[in-house]
Amino acid sequence: MCEEEVVEMKKIALISISLILALMVGLAGCGGGTETVTTTETVSVPTTITPAPVTETVTTMVEFTRSAAVTSPPVTDTVTETITPAPLTIKETTVVTQTVTPTPPSPVYQVVENISYIITKKSSNYWYFSWKVTIKNMHFEEIKLYLDIDFLNSAGFSLEWDIESSTFNPGETKTILGSRMISADIAGDVVKAVIEIKAY
Repeated sequence: MCEEEVVEMKKIALISISLILALMVGLAGCGGGTETVTTTETVSVPTTITPAPVTETVTTMVEFTRSAAVTSPPVTDTVTETITPAPLTIKETTVVTQTVTPTPPSPVYQVVENISYIITKKSSNYWYFSWKVTIKNMHFEEIKLYLDIDFLNSAGFSLEWDIESSTFNPGETKTILGSRMISADIAGDVVKAVIEIKAY
């Protein structure tokens, strides 16, 4: 029995006792005398309180862990590449070969008589060659000339050579003489003498 029901029963019991007392007082008055009775009574009503069962609601949070294996399909990338061809550049190069004839310098000297030679002596070991050349100084100053003489065979190879130098006054013409021994085994092959002149 719940607590509210117990309290209600107590109230009913107290009302019942009050009614009984009032009834008794009324009956006494009917007997002929006037008497006022005041009665106070404390009534103890035994009660048994049975607490209602308590129902507890327990909320339990259960945590679930779910493992899922996800298989993704292979990703295929499609790449579109546009290739722009490089512009074609054509470079035309023209090679011009120009032959320039240098202007000859002012003549410093002049070969008046070209080189010539004679064989003056022969022996079993050497032949003796004498040569000469005539040159004129065309400059207004003194010059010095260096002469390179080569004795050639029929194929144009030099078999022997000689060197000479000489100083010329302004406008002077001079014949320069020289001699050279050439080995007897090659001297017979000499067919020509040439000269190169350098002025300093």
